Amino acid sequence: AATVNGLMLVALVVAAHRGADIALLAVIAAIGGAATPPLSASMRAIWVAMISDDSIRTTAFALETVVMEVCFIVGPLLTAALVVVSGPGAPVLASAGLMFCGTLALSTAPPSRDWAAGPERHGNAAGPLASVGVRTLIYVYVPTGLAFGVLAVVIPGIATRHHDPAAAGLLTAAFAAGSLAGGLWYGSRPWHGPLVRRYVILAALFAA
Repeated sequence: AATVNGLMLVALVVAAHRGADIALLAVIAAIGGAATPPLSASMRAIWVAMISDDSIRTTAFALETVVMEVCFIVGPLLTAALVVVSGPGAPVLASAGLMFCGTLALSTAPPSRDWAAGPERHGNAAGPLASVGVRTLIYVYVPTGLAFGVLAVVIPGIATRHHDPAAAGLLTAAFAAGSLAGGLWYGSRPWHGPLVRRYVILAALFAA
């Protein structure tokens, strides 16, 4: 996945520099996006196998979220700097290289090499999708993902409309700072109530 993702990002920059049609650029970007390695999900699967204590695992998940938000804060600022210094293609190429190296580091780490999937519990081709719980989570996360996807397009659009494209990095970083604060707050507190109720409350707060 990292190889395909990296190649598509490089192809996106090359095609853009050669004046390719927007439809071709969209296809290349879609393939690259579909091949984004699921690093966060993979790391969480490893932690489930490594950490048996539920409270410690909750803190670990929150920590992973905080680290992710730090990337979302620093990344857009670095992106804006690279755009100013080297043009819009530079951060895309840097992203391709970092994604590939990061995936290689995670996949070759001892905990990754030792991890094995559990026994297959579904007797049909749907796999995990046969579970009502898994399907429900997908129904919830599709609109959540759309919200973040829209923001990724709208924030640079707002900055461009106000004749300050570089401000997109600052706006995105500010948005991520709120998520970081939420992750720190959540991960630093002990939780004793039912996980489902906690999830519903947090989902409602996110919608609000």
